[in-house]
Amino acid sequence: WHSHPGPVFVLVTQGTVTNYQADDPSCAGQQIAAGQGFVEPPGAVHTVYNLGAGTALASVTFLDVDPATGVFRFDAPRPDNPNCPA
Repeated sequence: WHSHPGPVFVLVTQGTVTNYQADDPSCAGQQIAAGQGFVEPPGAVHTVYNLGAGTALASVTFLDVDPATGVFRFDAPRPDNPNCPA
């Protein structure tokens, strides 16, 4: 589980990933297949898993990376929601 200081643009190029959002009460996850993409808004706590048997690849663009430290990700605790994966 983590967030980003700025928006993140993700394009899945191979396989399928599942994107879980901490603020989703069902924590059901959204599957994103090769050729599809999504945007992670700044500060949104989430995690992404490859639940398939094969390799998943994605092209990711991070905006608002701290130029001095290179920080583009902040770790976050697992949501207090039993529906969310570890």
